[in-house]
Amino acid sequence: MPRKARFWIVFAILIQVLWSLPLGGYFAYRWLAFDDPDNSFTCQDSRGRVSTCVEGETTNMIVGIVFLTIGLIMLGVALWLAVRWIKRGRREDHLRQHGIPARAVVTQAMATGTRVNGRPLYRLTLQVPDVPGLEFRHRTMNPVPAGTTLTVAYDPADPADPVLLDDLAAIAPSLRYTPTAVDARIQRLTQLDSLRASGAISEEEFERLKAEALNQN
Repeated sequence: MPRKARFWIVFAILIQVLWSLPLGGYFAYRWLAFDDPDNSFTCQDSRGRVSTCVEGETTNMIVGIVFLTIGLIMLGVALWLAVRWIKRGRREDHLRQHGIPARAVVTQAMATGTRVNGRPLYRLTLQVPDVPGLEFRHRTMNPVPAGTTLTVAYDPADPADPVLLDDLAAIAPSLRYTPTAVDARIQRLTQLDSLRASGAISEEEFERLKAEALNQN
């Protein structure tokens, strides 16, 4: 995965931590410091739907515990990913300086359905003819077509985890990667899932449009 993508993933998780921990701390403080009586009342949301809302000590306790738990879990995930990817980055730097260079051929390039800052993330499958049986995958936001020859570096003691030496951002525009039908389906399904999550389409509409997208030739 590109380093920029790693950074933005960790950054997005830390944003969740920055609002969930203070919010959980606020409600936990109210739960521990005040004796707010439990109360229920009728409330109305932005769409005009009427429901019953509750507030008080029990609500403060539940909301505080939930958001503190979410914040701590997300913080742990962010730290775990950061440490893992820092180690990965150091290994990549080591291979670039001391690894054995070899030729690799892209055998497959396809969209993953994931977007980073609005840009689709692609998965490349590469084979290294100089090392029999060596095949690996590389995620990038700069795809190149199948058949492209690239340069990698690998460690003879651990050849299964090479690093790509070429700058795909520099060479991808000249190679003119053409999205496949599979890429188009993945992109359509991603859009439909976003529309469903935002409430723009119902579950029934999502299933109907999903079936249409999957049945397209």
